[in-house]
Amino acid sequence: MNIKGLISGLTPSGTMAKGVTAIAMGSGVSQVITLLAAPILTRLYSPADYGVLAVYTGILGLVIVIASLRYQLAIVLPRTDGSAASILVLALSVLFFNVVLAAIAVAFLGPSIGAWTNAPQLTPYLWLLPVGIALAGSYQIFNYWAIRKGEFNLIAQTKIQQSATMAVTQTFFGLIQAGPVGLLIGQIFGQGGGLLRLLRNAWSQDRDLLGRVNTRRILQRARRYRDFPVYLSLAGLMNSAGSQLPLILFSALFSPAVAGLYLLAFRVINRPAGLLSQAIRQVFLSGAAVAKRDGRLGSLTYRAYAGLTRTGFAPIIFVGVIAPELFAVLFGPDWAEAGRYVQWMVPWLATSFVASPLTTLNVVLERQRFDLAFQTVLLGAKVGGIVVGSMIGGPIATVACYSIASAICYQGFGLWISTAAGTPLRSLLGAFVSELCAVLPFAAFLLLTKPDGLLTGETQSGIQPATWLILFFVISLAVTAWRSVTHIYRQTAAGARAA
Repeated sequence: MNIKGLISGLTPSGTMAKGVTAIAMGSGVSQVITLLAAPILTRLYSPADYGVLAVYTGILGLVIVIASLRYQLAIVLPRTDGSAASILVLALSVLFFNVVLAAIAVAFLGPSIGAWTNAPQLTPYLWLLPVGIALAGSYQIFNYWAIRKGEFNLIAQTKIQQSATMAVTQTFFGLIQAGPVGLLIGQIFGQGGGLLRLLRNAWSQDRDLLGRVNTRRILQRARRYRDFPVYLSLAGLMNSAGSQLPLILFSALFSPAVAGLYLLAFRVINRPAGLLSQAIRQVFLSGAAVAKRDGRLGSLTYRAYAGLTRTGFAPIIFVGVIAPELFAVLFGPDWAEAGRYVQWMVPWLATSFVASPLTTLNVVLERQRFDLAFQTVLLGAKVGGIVVGSMIGGPIATVACYSIASAICYQGFGLWISTAAGTPLRSLLGAFVSELCAVLPFAAFLLLTKPDGLLTGETQSGIQPATWLILFFVISLAVTAWRSVTHIYRQTAAGARAA
């Protein structure tokens, strides 16, 4: 059974299932475009150029979470489109105010921002930051309006358009050797391309509705949904800081080039795993809600935990083993160091792959406050890992400490929330340990015995035959893992239909 079939079996609405599937497919295609463009872009831009992009996206990612004070999330909630239109205008008004503040901050603090982040190369281009906030924030707002209107195919198309426009623009500026500004302008163009489609659609269909919005209605909606900027903004900021701060801190503590290497490593290894994890998360949420009512939540959680462990550990570990040579082949010799970052990111990526879908249990068990507490602890652990790593060693040690601290938090959370759902701790630990015992010996063998240049090859004949054997083995593991998780969720879907 494919992802579409799983969602259809676990969600109460066929329309919703199609919508979720459309968005997931659009996100998947956009990620594929980004990954296919990466080997070209890494040969047109240096790690230092990517470092400037890393710092820019890190700052943008932190600001954009609170740019509209999360009011955009409330657009889908009102019963009437008139009330929703008032929230849309409210979110745009807050966004405009914060864009102005960002422009003032850049005008007065631009050189200081470059100095704080150890990226003076970014200073001349900081004027792009308010533009990026305006475009990305507006896209989020009109994206939720499209969700409310059921325009799921349109959303999927805009995601593909964003990635394609970004890849083409960045490639063009790379060919003319524009430097880091080419990466930044490409990102701006990508964000703007998707936004225009949403704006045109909203204006053509709901022009009259938006025109009837007045100040009194806006203030009423602001009071009605005042908890969104208070609580959700804080939780969102914590979550975003956990993923964006490393980009800024790696640049500040070491150099923009290190941040650029980390950015590529994170994008390449995390995006495919994150896309699959997100799809499973949506399926598991629907199945868990039904299982809780039927008293089967504990058993369902165990199957999900065991299946995710079996699915994620082997491919992530073995990709980590060959990552340095694989990155050198795909992206050029200057990026082999990013592959070494991937090796030390494995504990964090593997545990987060398992724990991410399980975070939906906070919703099912109504433990939203614990989610905020977990995000706070996770952020502290990540920042602490980076600080400790920078004190005891270089970038590799910092990535290692960051990864291990994150892995401990994710694994602890996965075990705790699973036991809260009714799964015995002994069973969870058994599944975790058995999978480690299955994959770690072979991974250790490869790390200890493989010669230098296994994938890059030390001869002029190209890639050595052993490379193909390892890659074939990795692919076989991935196929086996996919079949395993599909089997698990096929059983889940059958149980949901029976209920």
